[in-house]
Amino acid sequence: MSDDWAVTPTFAQRVGLDPVELPPEARRTLLAVRAAAICFLVLGTLVFAAAAAGNDLRGPALFATGSSAALGLLLICRYERLPRHANRLIALSATLIIAGLTLLQPSVSWRRRTRTSSSRWPVG
Repeated sequence: MSDDWAVTPTFAQRVGLDPVELPPEARRTLLAVRAAAICFLVLGTLVFAAAAAGNDLRGPALFATGSSAALGLLLICRYERLPRHANRLIALSATLIIAGLTLLQPSVSWRRRTRTSSSRWPVG
């Protein structure tokens, strides 16, 4: 068994419920992972809250909420075992979650607005 396993923090230590003694580099990494996981959880919460406020709790909003929470949990649970390129893929997936959610939202066309007169929109 290698030394890496001897300093692997528990889940409670990873999320900050229990204190953990780590070398400075490992501590910086853990703090960065906590921040990234919090960002994913906030992303999921905001998506869910916005969809609930708009009475639009459908598949895309639920998928975005669930996948954001899953990515945050993946980061917290497996950060020291993920290869370097996986971090970039996880960051890309956050962008794709937002892009997909934006694409799948029902659009409101500016042409549906009620006009006060029969005149045309000003042409610039």
